[in-house]
Amino acid sequence: MALWCENTYLSVWKVETDGDKVYARFSSSSKNKEGNYENDFSARALVVGQAKKTLATSFDFAKNGNKPLFVKAKVKITNNYDKEKNQMFWNVVMIQAENFSRTSESENDEDVSENDDAPW
Repeated sequence: MALWCENTYLSVWKVETDGDKVYARFSSSSKNKEGNYENDFSARALVVGQAKKTLATSFDFAKNGNKPLFVKAKVKITNNYDKEKNQMFWNVVMIQAENFSRTSESENDEDVSENDDAPW
């Protein structure tokens, strides 16, 4: 079984290349009951297709003024269970991604914008 996540907003913390393969370390978050954002998922994804063109250049959070790269993406998540190791493994593939910037750099900005559905 595969779980498809379309039009999901992700914070990309690092993009790495290994030969002809591209990997992205990312996280997603959502608001808790107190109104603060909590990390709900983080992973390392294999980047393919259109997303590979968007994230083709290496990116590092620390080299970007401690700001992640924000993207709107489509990802496929699958899992498999290794009986010998008694462990579940998750496979994440990012298929589409487009750069998605904040409308305002201020975290305390009360203005309503067209991007209010973004998780930041």
